[in-house]
Amino acid sequence: MAVLHARSQNKKAAVVSNPSIVIAVGALAMHATLVTRANGVWASVHSFAADGAGSDSADPYLRIISLFNDGAAGIEVMVYLIITCLFGCFILRNLLKNQSNQLKRDGRVSMREGSPIISTSLMIAVLIIGLFSGSVLLLLLTLGLMTLIVEGDSDESNPVWIFSGVAMYLFASWSWMASLSEAILGMAVFLLPWVLSTPKETEAIGIDRLLRPRSQNMFVRTIPWFGAMGYLGLTWMLLTAEIDGTSLEAHEVFGAPFIAALAIGLMVYSWGIKSNGRIGLFVIFGAMLISITSGLLSNGIDLPGDPDSYLTDELSRGQVAGFLLALIVFSIPPSIGEMLRVIKKSRASSSSIVPTRWSKPNLRAVGSSIAHVGILFLLFGHVLTTTLVDRTDPSHLVTLVKDQPVEHAGHVLTFTGLEIIESSDPDYDYSIADGIVKFHVDVSDENGKYIDTVTPGILRFDTPSGAVIPRSEVDRMARLTGDLMFILDIQQANRVITNMMLGEIDDVDRVGVTVYDLKGSHMVWFGWFFLLLGGSFATFSRRDLFSATTD
Repeated sequence: MAVLHARSQNKKAAVVSNPSIVIAVGALAMHATLVTRANGVWASVHSFAADGAGSDSADPYLRIISLFNDGAAGIEVMVYLIITCLFGCFILRNLLKNQSNQLKRDGRVSMREGSPIISTSLMIAVLIIGLFSGSVLLLLLTLGLMTLIVEGDSDESNPVWIFSGVAMYLFASWSWMASLSEAILGMAVFLLPWVLSTPKETEAIGIDRLLRPRSQNMFVRTIPWFGAMGYLGLTWMLLTAEIDGTSLEAHEVFGAPFIAALAIGLMVYSWGIKSNGRIGLFVIFGAMLISITSGLLSNGIDLPGDPDSYLTDELSRGQVAGFLLALIVFSIPPSIGEMLRVIKKSRASSSSIVPTRWSKPNLRAVGSSIAHVGILFLLFGHVLTTTLVDRTDPSHLVTLVKDQPVEHAGHVLTFTGLEIIESSDPDYDYSIADGIVKFHVDVSDENGKYIDTVTPGILRFDTPSGAVIPRSEVDRMARLTGDLMFILDIQQANRVITNMMLGEIDDVDRVGVTVYDLKGSHMVWFGWFFLLLGGSFATFSRRDLFSATTD
């Protein structure tokens, strides 16, 4: 998202930094491989590289280093880590080179050259805070950002690097990576160069500037740029704190401000620079007020899922969802209106220039407007199916005894039997595993009318050592209101595998199934479809592959 929106910043620095962000894509892809393969560090169904014998360190990267002596598997994960670090070095080198060239062109000197004592003190302070926090990630990221600051202009520190450092310590505090005192001290260290820098003579940001439509649009155009990198940094910080257990609640709570900012940004962007700035500012504050009110009064709103379940000691899922849904609902109509206006304008302009073809810039604008609508629909579905659904709530678990109907989630469920399918069987539909056990569950409405049959199952993986590894296979029932998901819990899977090995599979007369009623899940797929469609239009805008006939 940051790469795609670099040119919309109207700043040369954003475009110049794009190669570094592109390199970061490769670095994070390699890091994702590291996370999924390093067993014993992060739990993952894809892990295979180690035997789970990592160190007891609270830092995941120190655990990875401890796996180095674990034969070929340890070397493999170390290679992933080294490649990721090399990518990070390339990113820092590219940014430093850009800064150095800019200083030479402007005839200025860096902070390291102009104030060596202050520069050294700042680097040492960041190093000490990072070491005390015990987090390798926080140490390396803050050292890299401080290096960019001390190698930057001595008279005018780059506010992007300064406030990025402040954000890193804030996220570290949120993710329990650093204590509150360490985070506050780190923020103060990064704010010090900004305080000491020479004030730049710029136009004051007053209420008159906020009322200008052009200023509002310039501000919202920075949201995809800074919001994407900020959300990425937050997610990365939380990931390092989740080596002993995932905290989806933290992602929902701390990610909510980013989603809210994105919804507001798309709302304002849809109005365009010709709109009335006073009305725009009034609508923004009005939407925020209504959203906050919706969150506070969420108990009186009939929300699906588990709105009464708490994400934190003070915030419920319904409160967070009510706040976000109001903003997203406010943003969807103007975004759809903008999409229709862009399509109409593009067809009109193309018909006057090239009768049988949309122009390339117009296709890019059409694709962007379609993608923006897709993002909002995706976020709408996300709040309904993720923010509002407590995956740990035992109320979603139901035990089905064979041939005995059980009412659950507004449906009547009946476990009718199971079947075993080996991988050699022609009816085996999977390209993995050595077999599957399918549980047949009939789904009826509350009046007993049959609707469908679902078959959640358990995949069986046979290992050379003779051990059998089970994995639950999900099934779903699609409805107009959303999907009804059926998942077998891991304890049920282990019991069934044991019965299979003992030849007692016919004795299985009950099954434990987790059922999620995901109302609004179609919005997620609808949003993804619009995103893919808009992305395709933007891609074809650079080729002579797309044409549209006009009347």
